[in-house]
Amino acid sequence: MKKILFIYFIIAFQGTAIAQTTRNFTVILRSDAGTHKLWDETVVDIWGFSSTLSGQPTLPGKILYANEGDTIKIRAWNVSQNHHHTIHLHGLDVDTQNDGDPMTSFSLGHMEDTIYTFIAEHAGTYIYHCHVGDVVHVQMGMYGLIIINAKDGKNEAWTNGPAYSKDYAWLMTELDKSWHDTVPEHDHQTGLIVLPPYQPDYFLINGKSKQQLNDSSISVAGAVGEKIYLRLSNIGFFNNTVIFPASLKAEIITSDGRP
Repeated sequence: MKKILFIYFIIAFQGTAIAQTTRNFTVILRSDAGTHKLWDETVVDIWGFSSTLSGQPTLPGKILYANEGDTIKIRAWNVSQNHHHTIHLHGLDVDTQNDGDPMTSFSLGHMEDTIYTFIAEHAGTYIYHCHVGDVVHVQMGMYGLIIINAKDGKNEAWTNGPAYSKDYAWLMTELDKSWHDTVPEHDHQTGLIVLPPYQPDYFLINGKSKQQLNDSSISVAGAVGEKIYLRLSNIGFFNNTVIFPASLKAEIITSDGRP
């Protein structure tokens, strides 16, 4: 399994309280007719997650939000015909049964469902993704972010941690169109997969690139004196380096959900 890296920056440019609760999410796991449009109008087939049976998978999956101390319950329902899937909670402190690794727990066949349950003990940014044939399933789009905010939803990196004015989340990866055009067949039991050379055509932030990066969810904007919390995550096979102008005084304050 490739390394997945989470790094968080506070950038210095020269809320309403939410009660602790149980957060319930529904994630429909699909490897059917989803599509994703790239910056040059190219459309690729994807697998992924949706919130309803009638919904289409998106790349990446939606962000799941909670606060420190919340109980999180994710109902996963597989409607993918012949493909098995799981939800692996990468970087979160969960027990083996809720980890989503099919080698140590279980996978979901067609029309099977389960509920993954855990306590959000540490604020931070984490990734959820399918862990069955994950080299293929992640490339096809079966991933998303889980963001755990400070207790009561305060604008702090963690409870009583560094404060910020606003935050952005960047989930980086690459996309090889040939993999999406000819999805490799594989046996979920043995994990044996015949793969073509990986030669990505697109490098993505939140599923976007080139002029699409002007999207307000990606393009960072702040006033003088504001502190911006930029959550950087990489689920691709390639390393990424993010370079900031020295005048922004960017500082790494946490990695993999820990200060």
